Amino acid sequence: MKRQLEKRLSSHFTVGRFVFYFACLVFWGSTLALAAELLVRQIAPQKISGIVYDQRLGWRFKPNMEWRARKANSDEKTPVRFNSMGFRYPDYDLDKQVGVTRIMVLGDSFTAGVKIGDDSIFTTVLSHLLNGDAPGIEYEVMNNAVSAWSTDQQYIYLLQEGLAFQPDYIVVMIAPNDVRETYAKQLLRLDGQQLVSHGPSVSAPVQILWRFSNSSNLFQLAQRKANTSYGAFENIFEHIPVTFPVGDRFCDDKLLFLKNNPDELQQAENLFTRVLLEMSNLCRANDIGFAMSAIPTKMEYNASLDSTLHEVGRISDLEKRIAEQNGIPFLDLHAPLLRQEENPTSVFISSEYHLNEYGHAFVARELATFLRPLLSVGGS
Repeated sequence: MKRQLEKRLSSHFTVGRFVFYFACLVFWGSTLALAAELLVRQIAPQKISGIVYDQRLGWRFKPNMEWRARKANSDEKTPVRFNSMGFRYPDYDLDKQVGVTRIMVLGDSFTAGVKIGDDSIFTTVLSHLLNGDAPGIEYEVMNNAVSAWSTDQQYIYLLQEGLAFQPDYIVVMIAPNDVRETYAKQLLRLDGQQLVSHGPSVSAPVQILWRFSNSSNLFQLAQRKANTSYGAFENIFEHIPVTFPVGDRFCDDKLLFLKNNPDELQQAENLFTRVLLEMSNLCRANDIGFAMSAIPTKMEYNASLDSTLHEVGRISDLEKRIAEQNGIPFLDLHAPLLRQEENPTSVFISSEYHLNEYGHAFVARELATFLRPLLSVGGS
């Protein structure tokens, strides 16, 4: 009996000592990590990832970010701000005020415009134009766009979150790469005639590392030394692909304009079409107006496409057919761009393919002209 008691006491002492040592290790480890984090922030601050993981959508912008972008042809800088949900518009209450008309604009990086200041992004300019039309009528224009979101993610967002904001009108801004990315990500798939939803397949360890990249200077410093990229799009696309095989190569945007459409691209177009129609039906079921707009892309104007192989405007023509066949209001921005600009590439940032401030002003003017008659009759 005495020996059994001694063994139990010895066992309890051993377990207690282990718990104590472990608690000390956690405490001092956490303290050192916190001290290292504060030190790095002071002497070598790192760029924190602005892309956060989302279990349903894959990713979204980090809430409440802010930086300053340089205005065109000027040394002046203007704020680029994101609201508490990670979108580029002021925080609005879920409950819409009486007399307010809400327009929700869905899109990708062309619409998010992260290199364009708050006062110049086309959704802000559109709001000013519409609110200047008729005193007593207030329009709230919501920029619900995230870089690299495609039509499938926009539909999922609208279904699971966007409808709660009681929008009166949805405008989806479509770039040609939406066809490629909607099919590649496979967040939505066609199973026969059924549209099936699949969440993003990102492992728990990667999600944790991704979250560290959103908050820790120390982690970002370690990433730089280790040459890793958690929280950056190059890493995100390793887990949520944005391209797929077409024959013996991977699909890029040029392939989307081929005159002779390979079977893989036809399947991508079928899924893209189905998602757009599901979005339209969702809006109709909730008494919300729905419209589509084709965003011009630089490669269609800078001689990147081979006229013997490619058809300029092919994706916007596809969108136009979808709209006409299903009674959806459609704005093709290509036509007014060609009418108004001797050099259509003037609406794009010279060093890359997104819209510049002049391009955002162009889109805002055309959208305002397009939307006014639709809004006056309460949608379609």
